[in-house]
Amino acid sequence: TAFRRSRVAVLVDSSLSMRYPADEVSGSSGGGPSSDSHTRAEAVADLLAKTPLFERLRTRHDISLYTFDSTLAAQPFAVIRENSI
Repeated sequence: TAFRRSRVAVLVDSSLSMRYPADEVSGSSGGGPSSDSHTRAEAVADLLAKTPLFERLRTRHDISLYTFDSTLAAQPFAVIRENSI
């Protein structure tokens, strides 16, 4: 029998609210997205780049990154396999 690696799906929010400052408390400013602050999307990208989680997961699993806003993207944004990092 053939060995098939399992797949882990990671969902990343890509809605407009991800343009808001990462340090904004929900409902506290109401001023809309800011271009001069670290955004929520940038905070997520930093977290994903720094976490050892993907390194550990990819030893046994393929990792599919999907984006979503009001719906889930039909195809993964990226697939990380054992030797792809």
